[in-house]
Amino acid sequence: MQQPSHGPVVLASGFPAGQVRVPESARLAHGRVDSDVEEAADAADVAARPAHSLPPGLQPTPSEPPLNEHSGLQTNRERPLNPSYHRELIPREDVLSLIDEFSAMKETFASKIEQWQLLDRSGRVPAALSFTELFQHVTGAQELSRDVLRLTADFAARPHIANPAGRDTLAHLSTASTLSTRAAPHFAQTAHAVLTLRRLPDPTDQHYLKNEMVIDHATARNYLLRASQSLHDAAQTLHEHLQLHRFFSSPSLSDRPVPPPPGPKGHSR
Repeated sequence: MQQPSHGPVVLASGFPAGQVRVPESARLAHGRVDSDVEEAADAADVAARPAHSLPPGLQPTPSEPPLNEHSGLQTNRERPLNPSYHRELIPREDVLSLIDEFSAMKETFASKIEQWQLLDRSGRVPAALSFTELFQHVTGAQELSRDVLRLTADFAARPHIANPAGRDTLAHLSTASTLSTRAAPHFAQTAHAVLTLRRLPDPTDQHYLKNEMVIDHATARNYLLRASQSLHDAAQTLHEHLQLHRFFSSPSLSDRPVPPPPGPKGHSR
């Protein structure tokens, strides 16, 4: 009996087994994968090679600033500020003069607060109170307030209030002016109570009135203390503003030459 011949098995698609036709789209996709793998390998090879060994077209563009002889790189802190910022500065001589003026007035306030006392060393209201002496606290407080008002008005008329430091300084001066004007009425009420106290026969009424005198006098001194603190804040604001001048030490960026260092008196307290 003749054995059947074993020829190639033909699939339903018409192609012999083992010779299945791969669609064109699959071959193209496979080619793209091979291409992507080759490009990734090339990129990894370029990244691993030293920059000086690469061709000019493949050398990376530096993203950092030029080298600095001190730190190796130029940082943002070392970069010069925009020259237009110098227009925001208050002239150095004006700043130093204003700091001295504010500090001197603050010291005057502190001296008067210490000088104008109502209670004696034992912490009690003296038996013999002088209307004249207490009314000097009223006139003295008015003089202090007048000086602060003048100082505030003079500063408000300057062009310095056009920048942030000037506006902050003016705000502190305005606060000092407002607080200082409130001291004199309380001092006046204390002095007036001395005249009323003499006409009160009842010891209890005298006791309560003396307590009111203590409260009024302490309130007046507290207003002066807070005004003094506002003057200190104004001077401190200008002192901080003065630190900006070190960024503009070049004559081309300064309105005028930098003055010599302050004398023994100093400009910052």
